[in-house]
Amino acid sequence: MELIVNTFLEEDAEKILRIPLAGRPHDDFLVWGGESLGEFSVLSSKKFRRWSHPPSEFVKINFGGAYDGQHYQSTLGIMARNDDGIVLLSCSEIHQGVASAFAAEAIACRKAVQIGIEKQWPTIIIEVDSLAIIKKCKNKSQNRSQ
Repeated sequence: MELIVNTFLEEDAEKILRIPLAGRPHDDFLVWGGESLGEFSVLSSKKFRRWSHPPSEFVKINFGGAYDGQHYQSTLGIMARNDDGIVLLSCSEIHQGVASAFAAEAIACRKAVQIGIEKQWPTIIIEVDSLAIIKKCKNKSQNRSQ
């Protein structure tokens, strides 16, 4: 509950907290086992940061991916907000035949960039908690990995 309250705007947090929980007990399952690079992102190190507004006239796109290695599927979530914190767009998708947790994050990254281009927002900030994705995006050389 604290994570939701510290991450989202007050009215969004209230809506999320009203989502009903599962009516029946069920087994937990691993969605993301972590990146195998030995490097950890902000979320995986249990240091949570509150969402911060982008500068004036910017749109901030946050995205993330989750991976189910047993079924080779992933899900992505994307949210775009303006400098007032107003949600301009949110979406989620499920993908089949995904090879790794890194691939799940890369698919989410590609979708976030595509949305920014399609919406023709003139100035955007794209934010993610995956250190591996951040490093790949900053690398100027061509990537020949999966």
